[in-house]
Amino acid sequence: MRRMAIRHLTEEQIQTCLAPTWRCFWALTIWLLGRTFPRPEQGVNRIIVQNYESVCAGTVAGAALIGVGVMAIEQFLPKG
Repeated sequence: MRRMAIRHLTEEQIQTCLAPTWRCFWALTIWLLGRTFPRPEQGVNRIIVQNYESVCAGTVAGAALIGVGVMAIEQFLPKG
């Protein structure tokens, strides 16, 4: 029987895989909150479910800012 070698993933490959996974998890969470709190007068429905576009846009913008910060750290701090 032939054994497959375990290939080590680079940090960039891991980030590329985790970003879509996080977005799918966030979309599923908002969908579940909408199913759990269906009435518009409920606080969770009013704050998160009805404003999901703003919440998702904020999440994407925050991720972009963190990405810029990581790149700046990688450029200006010595590796080691």
